Amino acid sequence: MAEIKGIVLSEVGEGRYLVKVLRDESSCSSCSLSKFCTMGMKNKGEDVVEVSGNNLKVADVVTIEESTWGIVLSSALIFIIPIAMFILGYYLGQFFKLNEIVKAIVGFLLMMLYFLLLGVFDKKLRNLFFRFEVKSTS
Repeated sequence: MAEIKGIVLSEVGEGRYLVKVLRDESSCSSCSLSKFCTMGMKNKGEDVVEVSGNNLKVADVVTIEESTWGIVLSSALIFIIPIAMFILGYYLGQFFKLNEIVKAIVGFLLMMLYFLLLGVFDKKLRNLFFRFEVKSTS
């Protein structure tokens, strides 16, 4: 899990807070998944993320963490499942005894349909996979 320091900006709901993430090159460079996570996308700068926690106050310095399972699942959704959809479309074409070009077209159509559905549910999936929790306060 990636651990990053931040400052609580405000409370947005019961147990939910906006935290300004403070990153420098050293905080992300120690993590092996920094190239793939939402925190490691930029080398320098600041982001504001919503985190879950208890009894936090504005201006508290907190350590937040992002679980790596969201990175793994989103990678599967983006890279593995589209290939599986193409193969499924190809074999559907084979089941209906279509010629090779039509089988490939069916595979691409099924893959395109998957990407369209993925785009529709993008925000919900992002909120589901990339959750941040407060580990400790200073």
